[in-house]
Amino acid sequence: MSGKAGVDRLFVAQAIAVFGASDRSLLQRTTLENLMLGETASLFGVNPRRESVLGISCVPSAADLAVAPELAVVMVPDAAVEASVGDALGVGAKTIVLPGLARGRGQREQVKRVIALVDEAGATLLGPNCMGVLSPGRASPWIGTIPESTRSGPVAVVTQSGAIGEAVVGLGPRLGLRAVASVGCPGTLGVGEFCDFFATDPDTSAVGLFLETLGDVEETLAAWQRLAAAEKPVVCLKVGETATAADIAREHTSAEVGDWQAFRALAGEAGVICVEDYAEFVETLILLESPARPRGARIGAVTNSGGEAALMADQATRAGIPFGELPPALSTGLRDAAPGGLSGCNPLDAWCVEDVQGTFERVLDVMGESGAFDLLLAQIDQTPHVGELERVNYGLLADALARACERYALPGAIISIQASELDEQIARTLRPRGIALLQNGASAIRAIASVAAWQAARDARRADVGAGGEPAQPEAS
Repeated sequence: MSGKAGVDRLFVAQAIAVFGASDRSLLQRTTLENLMLGETASLFGVNPRRESVLGISCVPSAADLAVAPELAVVMVPDAAVEASVGDALGVGAKTIVLPGLARGRGQREQVKRVIALVDEAGATLLGPNCMGVLSPGRASPWIGTIPESTRSGPVAVVTQSGAIGEAVVGLGPRLGLRAVASVGCPGTLGVGEFCDFFATDPDTSAVGLFLETLGDVEETLAAWQRLAAAEKPVVCLKVGETATAADIAREHTSAEVGDWQAFRALAGEAGVICVEDYAEFVETLILLESPARPRGARIGAVTNSGGEAALMADQATRAGIPFGELPPALSTGLRDAAPGGLSGCNPLDAWCVEDVQGTFERVLDVMGESGAFDLLLAQIDQTPHVGELERVNYGLLADALARACERYALPGAIISIQASELDEQIARTLRPRGIALLQNGASAIRAIASVAAWQAARDARRADVGAGGEPAQPEAS
């Protein structure tokens, strides 16, 4: 059966059966509540000891189901997994979600038997040892909490670690999610199948991957190429560079992590953005969510602190996108834009005591009008833990940035050295205006460098096609 069809069923199944449905544990109750989200035509439990759970009708066995389930979520003790999977397949289930089972060497043979059952039936399997799939506002076979603050958006995340999936969900409104998919020890639905699905999904514009192993290299590369052909950037955080990390990943997923340098080469061939840590992973995805991505590496930055301006300059140089020297006319224009004159440097320390709003607006207007930049950036320490004075000044700078970006049709971003939660008042004001809200200082600068490089490579491919070159053709599904 097509893996893409199996993934699709995780989002749109209209008949779902939960084997072992119960509300005895918080985990089981939470999972059932997630499956009740959105509009589901029918949801049933299979449990011989219960007639209903949370208002969901239960039947004693799969044979008693009134509707053949498209999707079955199996939440039974390990000893009953094979029988339950067989029962689900026997009544026509086409996709199985199996959260448990895979921990420990003694259970790997059991996993192989379950996969064989699914393959023989022509069905697909997500898991075992996974969190399932979360899609905001839809019935979600996800075994963790879906917070009310979860925000729908165009970014899809596929992870081989359930905890990383939970961390992404825990970002709350910071990142707009199309979906989070935790594949665990992949049965028949792994990273490649999800990438293949998101390549043609109209609601997805960027994909984040947390990988321990590549699995089928040819299939994964083909899926990455399809995403590249669809101009959907892929951000990848892969573990296994060190021997210790490789040993842990091997125990977790029962698979080899592969050669680190070979992975880097493969990712580079497919245009995948590789990041070094989780903070950079998050900031890169947040920047990619913005409809106004940096067009290149020429950044014009304004701060209200000389020290933070210098810190940003160091970080940009380390990231490979140093702030260049400004043209003399632009430097003069910046010095003339504020009372008492400014340094005329970039990043620009625009701090002043008088006419705060006017100063910020004038210097950002000069920067935008110059045509010298691919991105306008404002340094604002986004955090709710400040007083009214700071919040007002930050708001003035943020509004001045948004106005300049709108006036000159330039992408814009706010960057903060803080790693605490955002000031949601600023977020609610700027997000609809296309301003990316970045944190974690150096990680955000590296994200800007990576996205700018991806955009430049995309533009070069477009130019090549426009000049008569042949676009790269992804392999057939």
